[in-house]
Amino acid sequence: MITSKSIAAEELEIRMKGRIAELEKPNKELRARLLEHTHSEEAMSKSEEKFEYTSPQGKEYYFNTRMVPEFVDGEVASILAISSDITDIKEAKIKLKETLDNLEELAEARTAQFEKAYRSLKESEKGLAEAQKIAHLGNWNWNIVTNELYWSDEIYRIFGRTPQEFGATYDAFLSYVHPDDRENVENAVKGALNVKPYSIDHRIVLASGEERIVHEQGEVFFDGNVPVRMMGIVQDITGRKKTEKALESANAYNRSLIEASLDPLVTIGSDGKITDVNKATELITGYNRSELIGTDFSDYFTEPEKAREGYKHVFQEGSVLDYALEIQHRSRKKIPVLYNASVYRDENGEVIGVFAAARDVTELKKVQKELELASKYNRSLIEASLDPLVTIGPYGKITDVNEATESVTGYSRKELIGTDFSSYFTEPEKAKEGYKQVFREGLVRDYALEIRHKDGHITPVLYNASVYRDETGEVIGIFAAARDITELKKAEEKIRTLANVVESSNDAIITESLDGIITSWNKGAEQVYGYLTEEVLGKNMSILEPDNLKGEIKQLSDKIKQGKKVKHHETFRLKKDGTIVNISVTLSPVFDVSGKLVAISNIAGDITEKKISENLLHEKQMAEVANRTKNDFLANMSHELRTPLNSIIGFSDMLYEQAYGELNQRQRRAVGNISNSGKHLLNLINGILDLSKIEANKMELNYREFELAAKLDLIRNVLYPVADKKNIDIEIDMDRGLTRICADEDKFTRIMYNLVDNAIKFSYEKSLVKIGARKKGDLVEITVKDAGIGIKAEDQHKLFKPFSQVNSFSSKKFQGTGLGLSLVKQIVNLHGGYVWFRSEQGEGSTFAFAIPIATKVKLFACCT
Repeated sequence: MITSKSIAAEELEIRMKGRIAELEKPNKELRARLLEHTHSEEAMSKSEEKFEYTSPQGKEYYFNTRMVPEFVDGEVASILAISSDITDIKEAKIKLKETLDNLEELAEARTAQFEKAYRSLKESEKGLAEAQKIAHLGNWNWNIVTNELYWSDEIYRIFGRTPQEFGATYDAFLSYVHPDDRENVENAVKGALNVKPYSIDHRIVLASGEERIVHEQGEVFFDGNVPVRMMGIVQDITGRKKTEKALESANAYNRSLIEASLDPLVTIGSDGKITDVNKATELITGYNRSELIGTDFSDYFTEPEKAREGYKHVFQEGSVLDYALEIQHRSRKKIPVLYNASVYRDENGEVIGVFAAARDVTELKKVQKELELASKYNRSLIEASLDPLVTIGPYGKITDVNEATESVTGYSRKELIGTDFSSYFTEPEKAKEGYKQVFREGLVRDYALEIRHKDGHITPVLYNASVYRDETGEVIGIFAAARDITELKKAEEKIRTLANVVESSNDAIITESLDGIITSWNKGAEQVYGYLTEEVLGKNMSILEPDNLKGEIKQLSDKIKQGKKVKHHETFRLKKDGTIVNISVTLSPVFDVSGKLVAISNIAGDITEKKISENLLHEKQMAEVANRTKNDFLANMSHELRTPLNSIIGFSDMLYEQAYGELNQRQRRAVGNISNSGKHLLNLINGILDLSKIEANKMELNYREFELAAKLDLIRNVLYPVADKKNIDIEIDMDRGLTRICADEDKFTRIMYNLVDNAIKFSYEKSLVKIGARKKGDLVEITVKDAGIGIKAEDQHKLFKPFSQVNSFSSKKFQGTGLGLSLVKQIVNLHGGYVWFRSEQGEGSTFAFAIPIATKVKLFACCT
């Protein structure tokens, strides 16, 4: 049953009425008894006489006298008078009457008091209802025994219901709880019934479908150990929860702004103690956040008093700009910085601390000295401002900027917010691609752009940007910081001026930063590598490395950093069109005026023609020697060996199949060994003859289309017994989109058999041989990688040469003819492909080849 009255008022009203009834009950009974006594006296008075007597002492006495006549023959003969003293009764009646009168007055007074208390309670109940409405707080009372549930008016308003809609039961209440929270609420109630505190936040669903968040607290009342009633309150905390969520989002946003900054940021309390720092501050001081917080800001500078005077100035004046200090790192290293700081206030406008940002000006000071010597003028690094900072929304719109961004663009914060980030650069598409890359990959470093000022002025910058997230981890935007590299560009211009004397050279002259970023690129470099200047500036030198030489450029640069020399180093580089160029490269250090290494000069000459000539001469000589060797060998074995070998193989196979009678196990194993050895020797002979055919241009390719995956599986299955003896697994990893290729299937099988068999042969036991297949443009690239003994650098030049093995140890331990890789290379070349390898002694080897998936000739052959 539901009522809109409060339980307290209802119970008090019942109690008051009951008390009044109790007070009236004895009064009525007393009146009845007195009335009865009076009637009795009246009846008796008809035969009795009352009289009063006052004693000489003045005391009053009361008597009842009864006259009893005596009759004789119907006549009154005499009268008997009987008197009784009723003084005590009379006095008792008087006192009883006085008591009765007093009792009526008392009952009337108590009734008036209870009526006044009832009216006061009604007024309090009305005030409570108003207070509950203001606080969005209502009370409830659940009779657990009857399952009746009472709600105050405010709860109906919170739940958006009316008494007519509500089912007046605990189950009806549960139906309004959000489905995802219902189990938690039931568990909390069950806990309360087991004497646990009941306090929970949960969601409810209004009739309109709107969701609200409420807080409930309650207490269970027991009859012995049996819960009989549960009472509590409900408060609508939807607004508070929304505010808390907004505050969390703002805090996450603010923390992202602080941590994304490349500059050290610190907050200082009114007592000069550090209250917060970012990661950059930890890096520049060498102390972690927990060590820094609570210590004096001035303790981390070479001039503590000057640092202390600086933050005091901020508290006095409100801000400070370009305040020069030196931070002393934990390692005693000194870092010159410029501090920009301002006060921050609480909600009442009271100053509660200082926010300070430091700019590391080490490099700027060095550039300044260089410019002073060259141009004979002084420029102060104090003019350097904080980096432009900007936040970008998911659709590329600017959501916030700092004053440095206003300064570098010439537009106010109000004008910038809501506009497209890419609109303020000389290359909008490149800027747009930059922030899209951040959304895809999470960050971008040293992204080169040029900001166009409102007045047309151009500022070259390097952007560092990363995503920032909300409290759920969802990406909600980008925080980007731009570093003005105008002065660096001027310094590079001076270096390029010095390089103009060799600009007309056919050699490639490149300047790279210590991080390997290309900063200058001459015409010779365009000719050697095929890239235009604008295509490579800002990119890493590694774009010039072939796959088999990844990391070499960095290794050479590291030598320069270590003070070593790199002169006329012959190597290979990758051109823009994908071809390989043979170069001779010389690296030289570039120092600033202080003698510090700031860049690396890279001068490379194309020696492809020279190498081709050398290789042709060398190959001609080798070919002549090999040809003589081959001819002599072929002359001695072509007929004499193949004919008897075929007989040996044929008869041994027949013996193995027991065509001439049964053999025991040992005999069959011996016959099998004879057959395998004969086949191995025949394979050697066939290989030599194939090699001879290739060199004589007599080998033909029979193109046909076949399933690549099936072929690789066949190779794995054929060689599985060999691999299994060494507990080696063979794994195949190929592109899903790579299905069929067109090639000479038998010769492709021979290539794969040779490569995989070699990988197994030279792998350690219990290792892995991995076959890979990837589509690279119009080519299919097949790789066979092992984790075996590897090949010494000095032996690698012997690979792919006929009758050559890398060392005597391998030839003794691992059986082989030295023809396998040579045939692989020749067959791949016939297909119009190429072969490459990468190996390191003790780390394993990777052999790979690439052939066209289908050329016009192949397509014709495969289709016919």
